[in-house]
Amino acid sequence: MCASITLLWLGILAPVQAASEVKSRTFRFIFEATVTGLKADESARIWLPVPSNSTDQHVEIVEHNLPGRSSLNRESKYGNRILDGTAAPEK
Repeated sequence: MCASITLLWLGILAPVQAASEVKSRTFRFIFEATVTGLKADESARIWLPVPSNSTDQHVEIVEHNLPGRSSLNRESKYGNRILDGTAAPEK
């Protein structure tokens, strides 16, 4: 049995420049994973780091397709964002 996840996010990098010279670049990242080896009654906890917004970049989750419930959280020690969820085998 396996469980699959797909996460797509968009990152826009805007270098610090004078207002008349502002340029930006757009990147689209796709992360995919397959968890294998789960028994019918087992599940796997899956987490993915999510970059934070700053003055140099804007990061947006455009789409996510995760099995089961998922949530976007911030860990307390460093303030990093984490998308986590639980995946169970497909039936």
